[in-house]
Amino acid sequence: MLQMTDRAVDLLRNLRSDAQLPESAGVRVYSETAATGEPTLSIGFTPEPMPSDQVSDHSGLRLFVAPEIAEPLAGAVMDVVAENGESQLIFRPADGNGTDGTGEASTPQ
Repeated sequence: MLQMTDRAVDLLRNLRSDAQLPESAGVRVYSETAATGEPTLSIGFTPEPMPSDQVSDHSGLRLFVAPEIAEPLAGAVMDVVAENGESQLIFRPADGNGTDGTGEASTPQ
């Protein structure tokens, strides 16, 4: 199951608040096809998951993962890196105990 660090949860909560979305809005990770024809990952806020999404809760932030990418992301952690003064979400492999190597991954509930 896709994990999230506390940093990622905090960033997404702030983005949701900045967009004036309700606290009940969850984050959906899904696949889209770019103009080049290449598959890409997309992230967006939505009130409810799609019927076959994998649903988890990370410190009160609901995460919905589309079924076609749930398995490929099962061993990943969504984290935040700071680059040029801006925070960016990244996906990277989790270490062997379900965290990002610092022990900060949120546990799905």
